[in-house]
Amino acid sequence: MPRFFALANPVLAALWLALYFGLAPSRSLALNVAFAAAALLFALGGVGWWRGGRAGRALALLGASAALAWVLVLLAGLASAAAYLHGIYGALGRAASVIAAVAGVVLATLVGLLPAVEIAVLMRRRDG
Repeated sequence: MPRFFALANPVLAALWLALYFGLAPSRSLALNVAFAAAALLFALGGVGWWRGGRAGRALALLGASAALAWVLVLLAGLASAAAYLHGIYGALGRAASVIAAVAGVVLATLVGLLPAVEIAVLMRRRDG
């Protein structure tokens, strides 16, 4: 399983970067830098999986934690946008908040599942 994570992390990080900067880049420089840093740490986590040992385990744990933290930031942003739309726009806002909730479920599943599984595997392993 470590080899799977070692290969999946850089591929998924590159896909995240392509989707984020290609489809929906932010106008905020701080968000762009934070996302790029989280994706880079996640890709470096793959190097940690490949290397193994204590340092590799720590690098893999740091990368997965950064990716999971970014997912939580995105979910918080979606929740606050949904609450704003629901409060301001009435029935249209309710519909938009349902769409935001569905987007949050999809986001958590597609982006947050692999880092969460990695953290669970890393916390269970005793060989590093």
